[in-house]
Amino acid sequence: MTLQFVRQAVRAGRATLARQQLAMTGSRRTLVVVRNGQTVVRGLKKDEALYMKNPHGIEYPGNAETFAPLQELLGSEYALPEELMLQALTHKSFAHGKKPYNERLAILGKQLLRMETGRATAQSAAQGTQESINGHNFDVNERAIELLSSSPTLSQVCRLAKLEKSIFWRPADAGKGGETTIYSTSMSAVVGAVLLQHGAERAIEFIRSRLMAGPYSVFDISNQLFVDTA
Repeated sequence: MTLQFVRQAVRAGRATLARQQLAMTGSRRTLVVVRNGQTVVRGLKKDEALYMKNPHGIEYPGNAETFAPLQELLGSEYALPEELMLQALTHKSFAHGKKPYNERLAILGKQLLRMETGRATAQSAAQGTQESINGHNFDVNERAIELLSSSPTLSQVCRLAKLEKSIFWRPADAGKGGETTIYSTSMSAVVGAVLLQHGAERAIEFIRSRLMAGPYSVFDISNQLFVDTA
């Protein structure tokens, strides 16, 4: 399609005509868009292959090996469809937000995790005290509850579960301190995905059995991380 053709089409009375001229320049392409005979966009379009890999070089959407660590964490009891696992492991920074990402799942999961760890903390604080009401003591250290679902704690859970290589996020952010937030968001999103797929009762079971006990216990991890700050 030539510029002469564009001008002829405009003169012929067509309302809108767009023309793209693409010339490969290394890994990028020059982009020109023409509407109504006027250039409205001129610039460079990045090769998609450059931003469809995570910082560990895994190309979206991954494969069976990519999902294996998460499947091991979930077990058969809390298994998720592959597309939901992929969304839980995809941050909004990846691929310019063009792929389904985990922001809303993370919000759901974080709230449920905070509620359940708060309940457990209140129950624990009530043991042996006269101030407890129905087995709960609400005069507890709010800072301690906050730390149980904090970014450093959930990020460490993510690392221990070996999920970090499976997360899709913008490679440009790697090594700049963004990993803690990204990993934490993904862990919260996993809880949100379990909630969405299996319901609240099963999601609470998941939190209690996987994240409040065993090798990924947020109680043990937060104690190790914040023993002098709580």
